[in-house]
Amino acid sequence: MERFSTYFVPFIMPSGEHDVPPTVDADKLREMLEAAPGLFQGYGEIGLYAIEGRSAEDFPPDAPVFLDIYTVVREHGLMVYFHPGEGHTDNLERFLQQYPDKDFIVHGEQIEREIGELMGKYSNVYFTANDPYGDQYLLHSGGSKEAFLAALGNYEPLLEKDLATWKDLIEAHPDQFMWGTDRGSSV
Repeated sequence: MERFSTYFVPFIMPSGEHDVPPTVDADKLREMLEAAPGLFQGYGEIGLYAIEGRSAEDFPPDAPVFLDIYTVVREHGLMVYFHPGEGHTDNLERFLQQYPDKDFIVHGEQIEREIGELMGKYSNVYFTANDPYGDQYLLHSGGSKEAFLAALGNYEPLLEKDLATWKDLIEAHPDQFMWGTDRGSSV
């Protein structure tokens, strides 16, 4: 971290038991952060989308479990990184209004259509574009290096699709976009 501190920003991603809830409670998060003071600069990515055992409605960005967590996040000066679920735009907007002093990073296809409007209203929301290559999920469990390289064999149409999806939004909000690599797998 000392050698490459401009390239890597450490985030703590403490998931709950089987991701239900999607994170530990505020007391546990505080305990974790106090074990290594100053190490982490962000909290998340916390997935709020539907998975086995929970729906997107169970944990929107302004769910009660997060309200105490934001106190801890503020105490430690952390950014917050969420992957919102379907239907979370209004919850996220209420959240951005309530916490104008916190930086929020979001990503995911569930929020892509609304992110430009949110960025126009709130300077504290950022988006990581993680699905280049024409929105094809080329990095995934069970995929091989050969399949990935074959999918990139005809890159131009994929790039054209990406330009159509992102160019205007990134040009309108250049300081609120990042490029990420969310589609890997440890399996």
